[in-house]
Amino acid sequence: MRVSATNVAIAALAGVTFVYTVLNHYQAPYFDHWDIAPLLEADDEQSLTLARVFDIHGGHWHTSAYALLVPLARLTGWSHLAESLASFAFMAATATLALRLAARFASEAILENRKAMLALGTAFLVFSLDQASNLLWGFQVAVFINLFGAVLMISALAGGTLSFAAFATALTGMCLSVFAYGTGFALMPIGVALIALNSAPRMRRLTFGLAWVALSAALCLAFVQALERAPMGGGFDASDLTRPDFLPYLGLFTLNFIGAGVARFTSDLVIAVALIGMVAASAAVFVLRRRGVTWTTLAAPLALCAFGIGAALLCGLGRYDFGAEQGASSRYISLSTPFWLGALWLLLAALRQVQDRSLRAGVIALLAVLAVLKLGNSIQSAAKHVTLSRQIAAIAETMRAEPDHAAIAARQISFERQDIARHVAFLRDKDWSMFATRARRSPPPRQPPE
Repeated sequence: MRVSATNVAIAALAGVTFVYTVLNHYQAPYFDHWDIAPLLEADDEQSLTLARVFDIHGGHWHTSAYALLVPLARLTGWSHLAESLASFAFMAATATLALRLAARFASEAILENRKAMLALGTAFLVFSLDQASNLLWGFQVAVFINLFGAVLMISALAGGTLSFAAFATALTGMCLSVFAYGTGFALMPIGVALIALNSAPRMRRLTFGLAWVALSAALCLAFVQALERAPMGGGFDASDLTRPDFLPYLGLFTLNFIGAGVARFTSDLVIAVALIGMVAASAAVFVLRRRGVTWTTLAAPLALCAFGIGAALLCGLGRYDFGAEQGASSRYISLSTPFWLGALWLLLAALRQVQDRSLRAGVIALLAVLAVLKLGNSIQSAAKHVTLSRQIAAIAETMRAEPDHAAIAARQISFERQDIARHVAFLRDKDWSMFATRARRSPPPRQPPE
């Protein structure tokens, strides 16, 4: 059986990210991660209610993540390696869907001679190590569920037959995404647009479109009601919208969000890179439309770009108090990836249509520069989070070595609002999390002589 060089390269990219994740995952709960402990304690007492897993946390539903993390903790003794592997599994599933979607786009846009480049670029972005802050931190599995749901929805609605099965798949993807992270709400208008652009009969599109709007409205209403009773607040203050500097802030936040996905390690270039990416993607759409490429063909990359920008806007709504620079947080790099996927696909498609040699050379040079910046982003982020992982590992070792004082050590990686003493006592009694290593190392108790 012949294996193509492209598939080998994709497997290598995935393998590097997998090994990095296994070697450097956080070995103890880290800040927000401790907020899962009350759910685990309630589950242990058989008092965990469905309502609790639908509570808002920091402006997000994390229900999809809790549905995975709670039983996974029970099965593995709250193994943080298992959590990070779950994140990688969703990353790999997202990559699989994105690669299939890229291949479909290549066929529709007549990019047969650029399929390998399209596939390699897609894998390079999806498996990038500048997502280390999410991959190594088990709590952030919500981000990868969110991305998987988004790409699943886009795959189901962009092109192909708009059947009931496709609609149900898209709805599943949207719900997975919405119930994992707040950025999933950006999929609601995108879904309407994709249904409208589909080549299915008009009545079918109208029926599915109305159903989509109704279900989206119901989710929005449920979210607003959940915000009102959120124990830790929703992270969004409607009065911020009336501030005179809010729109400039939101614009800068969005540019930081998008630009950091490629050039976070060089902060002076973040805004410029975002603007260049947006202008280049828009120019590519203009060129492709002029060459007769239909909106239906362009639906997938445009939906990916729209989701990336929508994610930025939604995150920005709840981060006004932190300033526009917060948009460049390393945690958002994963969420900006869809924009760069869509931009890459559009630029490669437009490159085929460009006849002017100097313009073609310019596009190729732009892609090369962006790739180098992305590589620099990945190297810097990977190194930084290895250091952080080692610091967390040292704290975990201290907690194991001095279990009676473990709660004091845990203060370095927790919030004051969290009942760390109770959570640490629970983990110590269960031999879970950082104490699981201690349990494995401890010799079995001696049996008294008969």
